[in-house]
Amino acid sequence: MLNSVKTKILGYFIQIGLGEQGDLEVYEYGFILLLKKLFHIVTILAMGWLANELVNVAIFLLVYICIREYSGGYHSKSSLGCYICTVVIISLAIAFFKLELFHPWIVLLILVICGVLIWFFSPQEAENKPLEFGEIQRYRKRTRIYLITFEIIALILHILLPTLEKGIVCALLIQSIMLLISIVKMVNN
Repeated sequence: MLNSVKTKILGYFIQIGLGEQGDLEVYEYGFILLLKKLFHIVTILAMGWLANELVNVAIFLLVYICIREYSGGYHSKSSLGCYICTVVIISLAIAFFKLELFHPWIVLLILVICGVLIWFFSPQEAENKPLEFGEIQRYRKRTRIYLITFEIIALILHILLPTLEKGIVCALLIQSIMLLISIVKMVNN
């Protein structure tokens, strides 16, 4: 059934001039990636809703997607591994939200440590997608802009709406961990 739907959608795009028949394999690959990303997002939001942490999970997701896109870090070798890693990360994030660790000094300490790690260790290349020098420079700049922006927003939220900084703090913490895992993996190979 999924193949039938995929074929109809891709056929329609080609028919209306949004693609060419010769590039069908590329479109199929992109379509499958899109479906996987949507499945991940739906799973993440469902977990947040079930844990009564939908707002924090949504904030986490927004921040994590933005910073992870340019910062890099550990990547699973398979789609299943990626999905399992996502579920584990979101479970850890939800557990983090439930803890009452958000004393101002702890938040500040986490933001400083994560800020230093992300600032100095980003971007990390993926095994199957090495970065060229220009990409490294662009990704580093974008990562740092996102990092500064999110850290300022987290500090403001901590003062004005203390429950809403959890998603930002957790996203930066987990991204720092993903960078460290990637570095350890590189050193051990």
